[in-house]
Amino acid sequence: MKPITSKLAVAALLSLSVLGVANADTIASAELDISNFKWTASGTNLSTGVGAVYSVTISPAGTNDGSLSVALTGYTTQTTEAHPSIFPGGGQIPFNSLCIGPDCGIAPAGAPPSGTYSYAEHELTGAVVDIPQASITAGATANQLAETSLIGNGAGRSETALGANTAFDFVFTGGSAGQTVATVLSFDYISKAIAQIIAPSGLTDDARAGINWNLKITSITGGTSTLVDENPGDLNFSCATGATDPVPTCIDSRSGTLNIAANLISGNSYRFAITSGLSAVADREVVQTPEPALLSLLGMGLMGFAFQNRKNAKLIA
Repeated sequence: MKPITSKLAVAALLSLSVLGVANADTIASAELDISNFKWTASGTNLSTGVGAVYSVTISPAGTNDGSLSVALTGYTTQTTEAHPSIFPGGGQIPFNSLCIGPDCGIAPAGAPPSGTYSYAEHELTGAVVDIPQASITAGATANQLAETSLIGNGAGRSETALGANTAFDFVFTGGSAGQTVATVLSFDYISKAIAQIIAPSGLTDDARAGINWNLKITSITGGTSTLVDENPGDLNFSCATGATDPVPTCIDSRSGTLNIAANLISGNSYRFAITSGLSAVADREVVQTPEPALLSLLGMGLMGFAFQNRKNAKLIA
């Protein structure tokens, strides 16, 4: 006798084929904090002041540029920019942050994941040289953070990026004209990168966080030549992990002091530039979850399947 198949049971079993297991929770975070950033010669701060022992005459076009960007699946991407002039105010970038997502109230939270959001912040205070006109003594501080977090099945991709750029031309004077003067740029730093996936379930789940930083000084007197081009290892690294990694966690934290030498010739012109960027990205497979009506259908289908089995058993007997 031909078996009789329950249509409800078939519908319920077919519904299971479009369901997936719960998504992994992910977080990616990159942070860079720089403090006590000074430019000195023979232990004396370079200054924009008239008559200073070691002086830098800064072009009025010099700026500190900062940008923030946050993106999250299902939300409109947000961006913001700041372009304050360095001279004479020092190019301060006041604290600013952006956040999108249902859990912005707890951001930033750091690892482990605690919500769904994309968050970025930055701040710049002080200057690397003395600026007497603005009552600023050398000792700049810069703080940057990019962080993304995904919880549950609500979002497939979260991405945060930020960048900063300091650029200005200047004429250096100190000692006698044509004299070469040894200068040093020094600062303390803390840099962190975290990428983590909790209970990975999808083959494409991954988290990535990275930091990059570069300092360049170029001579622009009598042509162009690069004097300094620094990409310190502790300020240029990344963390990445995927659901298929044996231990899907990467945590890298570094700290210390950097001293960068630059020999300048009194009376010559130079271009100073610092660029930095942080990024945090979390990607995750998005799968459908059972709706209440679908669960009801599933229950009805299984009940119908059991009833049909009993009916078939009677017919065979």
